[in-house]
Amino acid sequence: MHNRLNLFTYGFLIVLFIIGIGAWVSMPWLVPALFRAFGDVPEGNVTVIIVSLMIAGVPAILILFELIRIMKTVIRDDCFVTANVNSLRRMAIYASLITAIMLVRIFLYNTIGVVLVAVVFFTAGLFCGVLASVFERAVAYKLDDDMTI
Repeated sequence: MHNRLNLFTYGFLIVLFIIGIGAWVSMPWLVPALFRAFGDVPEGNVTVIIVSLMIAGVPAILILFELIRIMKTVIRDDCFVTANVNSLRRMAIYASLITAIMLVRIFLYNTIGVVLVAVVFFTAGLFCGVLASVFERAVAYKLDDDMTI
């Protein structure tokens, strides 16, 4: 059961990664089409929306890539490794970049969604930073234990 959950999560992340790349590539056409379909086209702000989403999309896709890397180590049952510490640190940086992009976007074209995304990624960045420190300690303990044996 536990292993199936890991494999499902790994597969789900790969699907999200592929969808994320597809959404990022199609963003210049997708956003205007969605506004036309649902109405409420914010005149003059479509470009701001597209550019901010495309810029924020790069670190978002990179976060998914790092999560896939981490899940590979979880599946191998070897998750307390330096590579995961580095992945978590990179994810903290990527989340901070998304937060900064959304904070700039607040001044250009603000919606409640932009504020929520900024708060969520700020929180995620903090947690990734803390988890990186925890994993770093776990790696040190593991290496120390391996030396003892």
